[in-house]
Amino acid sequence: MTRQTIILFFALFITLESCDDSSSEEVNPTKNEGVEPKSTTVENSTWRNPMITPFGKDIVSVIRGYFLVGDFDKMLQFVTWPKEIDSTEIKLIIQKSTWGYELRVTNVTWESDSTFRLTLRTNIQNTVGTEQYQGVIQHDTAKLMLIPSSKKLFVK
Repeated sequence: MTRQTIILFFALFITLESCDDSSSEEVNPTKNEGVEPKSTTVENSTWRNPMITPFGKDIVSVIRGYFLVGDFDKMLQFVTWPKEIDSTEIKLIIQKSTWGYELRVTNVTWESDSTFRLTLRTNIQNTVGTEQYQGVIQHDTAKLMLIPSSKKLFVK
């Protein structure tokens, strides 16, 4: 065997040995005795975090993205509104709104009735401000509550 072949086999052996998944640690079943399991309330369920969506962005950025490109059907999947208004009327209200400015979610606060409040930093014509949006979890999806009477859509 040549020297290069020996080095290749040695490198392969080291690589495979480092991938070995066996560990010599023993699991101590009594280690967690007396510790109560974490309850799965809305406050500490990480999968119900409206700040993070499957798209890797907060819910407001997802809705704003659909708003800016005019895909209102997709946008309405992440919005809830009063039942007395139908979706075609909501689409007309959204088209007339002035909600396309820069938004960044800074905080999430859970309410006692399983709703949440998002605090956002806004930037409208180089003026920094804050807004708060109400949201709710419906069918494992975070949805913002749309206010039809508001020009800013989600602000009362």
